[in-house]
Amino acid sequence: MTKTSITVFSSKGRLTQIDYANNAVSSSNPVIGIKTKNGVIVIANSSKNIELGEQLRNSKIFIISRNIGLTGSGLQTDLRVMVKKARKIAQNFQNNFGETISVKQLINELSNFIQEFTHSGGVRPFGVSIFIIGFDNFGPNLFQVNPSGSFFKITSGGIGKNSNIAIDFLKRRWSKELEIQDCIKLGLIALQETSDFSISKNQIHIGIIDKNCIFYILNQKQIENFIETLLEN
Repeated sequence: MTKTSITVFSSKGRLTQIDYANNAVSSSNPVIGIKTKNGVIVIANSSKNIELGEQLRNSKIFIISRNIGLTGSGLQTDLRVMVKKARKIAQNFQNNFGETISVKQLINELSNFIQEFTHSGGVRPFGVSIFIIGFDNFGPNLFQVNPSGSFFKITSGGIGKNSNIAIDFLKRRWSKELEIQDCIKLGLIALQETSDFSISKNQIHIGIIDKNCIFYILNQKQIENFIETLLEN
């Protein structure tokens, strides 16, 4: 049986294609997600400097709808497929029902789409893990979706290279009483823990949703202020 067959299992009983996809994630730049009682933040690290005025075009964090954002680690082409599909799901829901889709509804539909690519002939699993964050009638939400299509709700976490280091760090430091600004500082420190290099304001992307239920992406000046404050402390 070839590696492009519908299902190929390793000697350990795992789907070989999923292992390949997970390897793509674990070798990519890390992403951090943190939820608190007042909202959720995500921080992504880029391997290239962001030129002034090009932040949105080169962003690794994306607006899906008014109240939902998405980021991820892995193959960037696959990440953009996720963004396009998530936006289509959200827009179709808005058109059909006249209201904004809930985070859980979006997760259910997107994860089904991802899962189909793990067992269909002629295609491969997506080599990307994603965080979907949002604020709806159920409060703030942070979900992680893996290449297999499995998903789960978390309070804090990391995906990408050395994410296990960030996860262990966040488990020790996270508290539900944290404010949004505290989460950003904590996330930046967690991101630093995954790397041997100092974090750079020109390689950081930050997305936030708070109790106003609007997801937004910080500009370069705002990110610079957070990093300078972090370094001062």
